[in-house]
Amino acid sequence: MLPLSTPRLGRATPASEALSLWGDVSDPSYRDVGPVDGIDDARGEVLLDLGVRFAPYLVQNTAQFPTDFDRYILNRGDFAIHVDRWDIGGAEAELESSRAVNLSVAGAAACPEADGGPWPEEPTEDPGVEDCKLLELMERYTPGRGRTRPLDEQLVRADPTHFEVLFLDFPGEEAASWRQAYEAEYRATPEGARSAFPHTFLHPFLREIEGGYELLLQYWFFYPNNDSGMDHEGDWEHINVAVSPMSRVEEPLPAGVVQAILRGDSGTARDTTDPLVIKRVDYYFHESVMEVDFSRPNAYLPRDAWADQVEALEETRLGQRSLWEDIRYRAWVDDDESVPNTHPFGYIGSDNKGLNQALEAPGGSNQDAHGTYPFAGRYANVGPGGTTDQVTRWLDHRDYLAALAAGEDDLGPDFEAGSVLGLAMPERIRLLPDWERVVELAWSGPDHRRAWSWMLLPLHWGYPATQSPFSGILENFNTGNVAPPGPSYNAGWNVSGASSGFAAYDPHSVPSLFPLQVQDAYRNDLGFLNLTVPTLLNLPPLDFVSRLVAYPFRLLLGRPEPVYYPNRSVPTRFVGLSSGLSRVSFAEEFQALTLNSQQFDEFATRLILYIAGQAGPDTEVVGVQDELKPALGTFVQVPFYLGERFVTENTLRSSRARIGASFQFSDIPDYVYSADLEYWEYAGSLRYNVIPSPVEAYVKGGYGWAWYRLDDVQSNGVPFTPARTAWNGPGILPNVWHYGLGVEWVPLRQLGGDPGGFDLGIRAEFVRYTQNLKVDLSGVSLQDLGILFRTLDDVPAAQRAAHNDLVLALTLSF
Repeated sequence: MLPLSTPRLGRATPASEALSLWGDVSDPSYRDVGPVDGIDDARGEVLLDLGVRFAPYLVQNTAQFPTDFDRYILNRGDFAIHVDRWDIGGAEAELESSRAVNLSVAGAAACPEADGGPWPEEPTEDPGVEDCKLLELMERYTPGRGRTRPLDEQLVRADPTHFEVLFLDFPGEEAASWRQAYEAEYRATPEGARSAFPHTFLHPFLREIEGGYELLLQYWFFYPNNDSGMDHEGDWEHINVAVSPMSRVEEPLPAGVVQAILRGDSGTARDTTDPLVIKRVDYYFHESVMEVDFSRPNAYLPRDAWADQVEALEETRLGQRSLWEDIRYRAWVDDDESVPNTHPFGYIGSDNKGLNQALEAPGGSNQDAHGTYPFAGRYANVGPGGTTDQVTRWLDHRDYLAALAAGEDDLGPDFEAGSVLGLAMPERIRLLPDWERVVELAWSGPDHRRAWSWMLLPLHWGYPATQSPFSGILENFNTGNVAPPGPSYNAGWNVSGASSGFAAYDPHSVPSLFPLQVQDAYRNDLGFLNLTVPTLLNLPPLDFVSRLVAYPFRLLLGRPEPVYYPNRSVPTRFVGLSSGLSRVSFAEEFQALTLNSQQFDEFATRLILYIAGQAGPDTEVVGVQDELKPALGTFVQVPFYLGERFVTENTLRSSRARIGASFQFSDIPDYVYSADLEYWEYAGSLRYNVIPSPVEAYVKGGYGWAWYRLDDVQSNGVPFTPARTAWNGPGILPNVWHYGLGVEWVPLRQLGGDPGGFDLGIRAEFVRYTQNLKVDLSGVSLQDLGILFRTLDDVPAAQRAAHNDLVLALTLSF
């Protein structure tokens, strides 16, 4: 299941090196002694202070949170780097050897100089032996000694039939055991160290942009597992926080301003005249990155000036103005907007909404996806196969910060969804320099080797491959089940925004009443039971009720959940309103409705009295002429668009047709019976666009409920008593089925000023409906029935009847 390639380290940025981000080693005042980490001690204090001031607060949509991976090593006596060597030259890969380096004892003693191996493959309790093993790995993999060295023999493909896998193996083997091991590790940690168990690894870096520089704080989060639409052991996630003096958030920073910040001369915590603030936050989740920009429009301007900027900016995405409002709200601690908020808030964990939910057992699954999301809501097309992630917990950051200041809340940790973890504590933050700053340290002694080898070796942070949906479909291809590399090997290391490993997620934001995909109604605790009610919620009329009718109640009961669509895959249409005319042709079977139990006696009596009063001995019935004219009906329809192909339609239609019969006699005037058939119908349809655009040819089918009655019933101009029958309606189950085809042309798209706008479509279709008429004459005596029917077989009963609709409609969709 593993790709047969070794990841590459990410280099320090030229800007970080040019401006001596970590301190200038040639400066006489440079000191790196407490701790020894490749960072000037004074510079480290400034960077750690910045890290605490801008540390994120993480809202848990999961019971899990980022941890200090070192606790798993320190809590054990035999936590190892595993090294598996595979022979991949044959038809099947074969494990050739397995070795391990015991990190729990490494670092306490140096490898004896005279010892040249071979060393035991299993972990030992001898720190010297384990340091020898670690040295051997570094010789083959560490930059400067191994694979990144020019002309190094390790770069020559001398033995392509062998492949080596380096990995750490964290507790648990699959989702259930991962969850059990998570809190157990916290309990196994000594009480004095538990406050630091939740952890972030802070990696500042500088990047050069047009006209100057940006200072970014990269917060890395380690989780020992990931349970979502992609299951894998070990997980590294991160966010970037770009910081700037408030007066300069709209422009690049000059080198002098950057250096003043790094010296601690500018924008300190005591600086209230021009404090450092958040300029932008890059939120990374799965293989996407969403930028939340506080500088455009400038959220720190007075509200009137900010509103002027908003008006001047072009809205390029749906809901963008609302997003700008949310960002401004996030920028301030208080409602008076007098204190800027320096802590980014992120939502960690999500409910994966995928068809794979239907393959799980009930009880809860795929709820520990550890991306970091900027807002609560649903994020479309972020998981494998274009699945959705849903963040259900929501936090008002101002209320939380006020409660924190009043001592009514704390920074955690809590192993409970809905909790908030604060990382703004020095013991919860570890500075990570660029690997170039520690590579020589790692060679200098066993303690430094133990401290920094994890940044230098191409490790899988977890058992290399895990059973997961779609795993193994392609050989040697990562389908989301492969344990990731560490931060310095990650595609996001020293990178801001989109890169080769992360696509830009520029979202449209729409209310949650709009449908996404079939699986979006799925719940993560139902498993295969999602094939019941959650699947049915996508079908009419339940889709209409669950989305439109229930939406106002959701607004009253709590904060609605927006739906975010990436810019690259936003559907053409979400929802529409359609109306028009339909020409309804009722089949002759509908004539049987004239013989209803409410009016049968009057019908028969009138006909008999007419014949008795008019007919002579030679009068004969020469014919019966039925009248059943096509009706011109109207309808209103609400279609929901599930992507480009599928559409669900909720249609309410009415029509009125004149029906009757003219009894013709040989020598007396005709006896004429007539009535209006008043027909109402709700139809729920599933439509499939065979040709999706710009002219949509489609087929459709579905079901419905019909209600009908006779009105203005009369014979020879004299109304019946009563002249209107009761409604003949359906039961709980549908009583009408239909199928048809049609074509829709959308000549006008994106009307109006909003991004996406409105579309106007013209639609023509033919649909055939069939139903049981349920003509009930059970209350009529056999004697009375015998007046009109010769045998019981001639009496109309529950029979199939059809009507054909030709429809011409206009659709306004959004």
